[in-house]
Amino acid sequence: MLNRINFLDYDFISEESNTSVVEDILSNVSFDESNKLPFLITPNVDYLVKLNRTENYWLKQILIQSRYILPDGMPIVLGSRFFNKNLSSRLTGSDLFPSLWKKLIYLSKNILVLSSSAEISEKLEMESPTVKCMTMPFFSTDDNSLIDKIVTDCVDIIIRKKIYIVFIGLGFPKQDILALKLYEALKGKPNQPMPLFCMLGASFEFYLNIKKRAPIFWQKLGAEWFFRFVNEPTRLFRRYFIDSWAFIQILFRESK
Repeated sequence: MLNRINFLDYDFISEESNTSVVEDILSNVSFDESNKLPFLITPNVDYLVKLNRTENYWLKQILIQSRYILPDGMPIVLGSRFFNKNLSSRLTGSDLFPSLWKKLIYLSKNILVLSSSAEISEKLEMESPTVKCMTMPFFSTDDNSLIDKIVTDCVDIIIRKKIYIVFIGLGFPKQDILALKLYEALKGKPNQPMPLFCMLGASFEFYLNIKKRAPIFWQKLGAEWFFRFVNEPTRLFRRYFIDSWAFIQILFRESK
């Protein structure tokens, strides 16, 4: 059984590595449980800040019920230790994906990938005949008509191909909303095993070397964010140097 520690309202998995997470995922036939939702999320500081905003509060209340919540951010781990919650280690989606992906392929598990580009889809589908990829069209979170069509198409594939796990790499909140819609569409289907929905952001791109991850040295220092900023300063300046300060307020509330 995985160790979990409740911190900042989330039941974070507290393990030294992703190995036990992978083993736990592979030990299940279905992920439909009464007390946990079949989601895997990997919150970092940016993710927690966005979920804490008023307009996303409803989504936070759902996602805190996720079966697997990985502390994908060194400030989260360090903050937990300051409040004597002591999360064991940072567990990143970018580290989890390659390990889980290779074992799923080895075991011939049926996989559905919802990706942001045709390049990602083509490269991942080449790795195994058990992999089915769908390149998502651009959509806004309030485009219910298009989202419903995507959900209908995905549900058909999940049922027809007996999909075991769904990887979604679209960023927040699109991947989270899409996972929730898929879950709601599937839970009413009789005798349908529930897949696990993994929201993994840019993990596919790191795995395929489309984007470069920080060197191991930077990762161990907890400074992977700075490497990413240097590579994408225009896109990430606001995230790291303006929005992330709200995390201090989130931590402050933990002390009350």
